[in-house]
Amino acid sequence: MGTSVFVNELHYNNVLFDKDEGIEIAGPAGTDVNGWKIELYEGASGKVYNTINLSGVIPDQQNGFGTLLFKFSGINNGKGPTGDGLSIVDAEGKVRQFLSYGGVFVATDGQCKDMKSTLIPVEENKTIATKHYESIQLMGVGTYYEDFCWFHKPIQKTFGKVNLNQVFVPPPKTSLVLGPILHFKSTTPEGLYKVSAVVTFKLKEDESVDKIEIDFSSPSGTAVNPVEPPKRHTLLEKDGYTVLRYDMTFQQDKENEQTVWYSISLEGVKRSFLIPGLNQPPRFGYVSCNAVEEGNGIRTDNLWVHMKKNQPHHVLIHGGDQVYSDLPEQFIWLMIPFPKGFMLTNSVLTVVNTSKLPEITDELREQIEKFFFHNYIRVWSQESIREVLASTPSVMMWDDHEIFDGFGSYSDEIQRSKPFQEIFRVARKYFRIFQIGETDEFPSPTTIPNQDVLSQYYYLNQVGILSIDMRSERSKTQIISPKSYDALRGLLKTISRKDIHHMLVLSGVPVCYDNFEMLESAFRAIGNLNLEDDLIDHWDYSTHKQELVIFAKTLLDFATSTKVRVTMLSGDVHVATYGVIVDRDKANQSNPDNSCVIGNLTSSAVGTQPVSATVTRFFEKMSATNRFRLIISKKNPSIVAGLLPFYTDDYHLENRNYLSLNFRKDNSIAAVWHLEQNDGSVKPLERTVRAYTVGPAITGWDPNFGFTLGSLFFNKNY
Repeated sequence: MGTSVFVNELHYNNVLFDKDEGIEIAGPAGTDVNGWKIELYEGASGKVYNTINLSGVIPDQQNGFGTLLFKFSGINNGKGPTGDGLSIVDAEGKVRQFLSYGGVFVATDGQCKDMKSTLIPVEENKTIATKHYESIQLMGVGTYYEDFCWFHKPIQKTFGKVNLNQVFVPPPKTSLVLGPILHFKSTTPEGLYKVSAVVTFKLKEDESVDKIEIDFSSPSGTAVNPVEPPKRHTLLEKDGYTVLRYDMTFQQDKENEQTVWYSISLEGVKRSFLIPGLNQPPRFGYVSCNAVEEGNGIRTDNLWVHMKKNQPHHVLIHGGDQVYSDLPEQFIWLMIPFPKGFMLTNSVLTVVNTSKLPEITDELREQIEKFFFHNYIRVWSQESIREVLASTPSVMMWDDHEIFDGFGSYSDEIQRSKPFQEIFRVARKYFRIFQIGETDEFPSPTTIPNQDVLSQYYYLNQVGILSIDMRSERSKTQIISPKSYDALRGLLKTISRKDIHHMLVLSGVPVCYDNFEMLESAFRAIGNLNLEDDLIDHWDYSTHKQELVIFAKTLLDFATSTKVRVTMLSGDVHVATYGVIVDRDKANQSNPDNSCVIGNLTSSAVGTQPVSATVTRFFEKMSATNRFRLIISKKNPSIVAGLLPFYTDDYHLENRNYLSLNFRKDNSIAAVWHLEQNDGSVKPLERTVRAYTVGPAITGWDPNFGFTLGSLFFNKNY
């Protein structure tokens, strides 16, 4: 399975006289190490030069794991080409681990005789002036030794504690480490419903991939079986882990919803998901920003628990930041040996000398891979999240935190640097595996053709879902490339009202939001760039406004030409909002139809702690005089966008929240925000999205014009 008890921290050498030497081991809480020993090896001879007899029981310090420290003076310093080493031997005489530092050698006696050591790739030595209060230690996220990596230099000791840059993930109860993660893969007009399940295993010696099966038997005895046996694809094999994808196709009933029961062998847990009838209005959920942070004594997964119990969605749409790769503790940056004085924070937006940034070695590349892989396991193995992902097929887009905060909004030179590009490459790889369920060898059928990015299109019961990749090509002056716009327009030309009545468009950052012109100017005036990457991410930022017109016009032209309703779904901003984007010229025509209005519903955050009420009120006041703003363009002066109030003066709701979209027979939508209260309870707030209608002309322009336009899209008068 993996090395479960291992050396976690080590100090053996420092400037002047060696002092406070010791070896820390880590492992599952409750492990009794009485009768165990650590053998110390001299690399030059391969012989044991001393033995440390262990005693004690590993305590529970974090998620069922802990550490024990064994102080010992006289640990060899790892000199010479072979270095020195140490081994952990259990009470039965089994070698649990054999490591070396400073070099690699083969043991000539002791329990490790004839075994070759595994190198610790970082050293303590007098050349780099290791201090007596420093040590070399593991960092990262995982369960076994192989999941972690060694920090690239000696740092402050944490003897007897979990390392500062380390998070333990509880071991799985079975060989199934993560999943099943259900991915919705569209339906056909004839009712063929396609879904895939992505599962991650760490198989035991007597287990094999060929023995893994999916059982569709139902507790009621009436099973819903796929039209053909599931097709298996191997997406990844790494460090003893195997990630598989099973493709399944079911036949929709014409009218009735079906419950598909399934279980995966080697785990045996019975789960279910819902398939809507072919003529049944679908139910969607929407979430974003899942940093799973604690606050106010409310459990981190409170809304996930509520969703699982109360909202039987057919498809759950994820609007970005499902996994925060820059959490916990900014691990991804700690791995990279940046030069002294180089602090990579949100304020690094200007040009720096990237020639001084570190090269990406094979070892560092492997460390970055390990972190991204195990961070998905860390976040998505939490029970409530895992159960939702296993019982509701998902559609997922990515945003910056799947890579790191603000990716795409830094200077071009930094964006092109080797560390940034390597992190992006690895982040993209694992996003595709876990959030889309694809690789180059086994692509997803939902990928939009003629593009180089990760935009996807899905179809369910006359509802289209357009997930637009707004992160891969992002820069300070661009969000979507001309090539990707061409691919998007090419797709939209193939879609008509015969195909769908409603299009859900995913834009990670909302179009309808506060006007940040004043804030942007203020930051520039005072030279405070610490939050500028967040401003640059917004469509309203000065360098993105012209592209915003292109983006809005692309969707409005599609809506008005096809009479397909368009609703945009967004996240990112850690509040709930809603508003409209309007082609005012078409709204002013006689007997206009409401395809000239696009709604923008924002739901954020499902896990991340919300912004404070004070900050929310600040934004309320800052943009109160410009709720409906003209999108600045001489070519398209008619396109306007703005927020609408939930209540009289409340345009933002700072509660943690998620959104349900329940389609009705008349093609309207009940949009329900589920708002977490201070006591942990969850209350609904509903707005109705109108179906396609033809209404009276709207003339003139006055302060209430935007609210009147809002009534074209939402079934509410202001």
